[in-house]
Amino acid sequence: MKDFKEALIRLCEQKLIEKARTLGQDVEELKRSMETETKSSVGDKHETARARMQAEEEKLSLRMREITDQTMQMVRTGKKLIVTDKEMFLLAVALGKIEFEGKTVFAISPVSPIGSVLTNCRKGDKITFNGKNYEILEII
Repeated sequence: MKDFKEALIRLCEQKLIEKARTLGQDVEELKRSMETETKSSVGDKHETARARMQAEEEKLSLRMREITDQTMQMVRTGKKLIVTDKEMFLLAVALGKIEFEGKTVFAISPVSPIGSVLTNCRKGDKITFNGKNYEILEII
């Protein structure tokens, strides 16, 4: 199971790298669009398009900061794989549901609501989250 955890962590790291790469391409494409935007004969149309592009650039910058924060969180956390009687959770970074080697794992942040509950759990603990009962079978 330790090998599974290590491979899962590498997959999460690859997902973050891919997100950052794709986002970087989106930023570059937007910059090219802004540079090629020529002054229209209708000034308001040009200014509206430019304002939309700038708003999009701000959204992309925010998403890039989020990915950077997730990457730093991935580096800082202890990266626990928590196996319960119902589901498996990778306590590392919020990437959601991941299908890996025929298993479903939820990659969650330690500061998420369920992550904060699972952070201090030990093998054999029983917890309830959102009306669902879990028994901690293993922590890797």
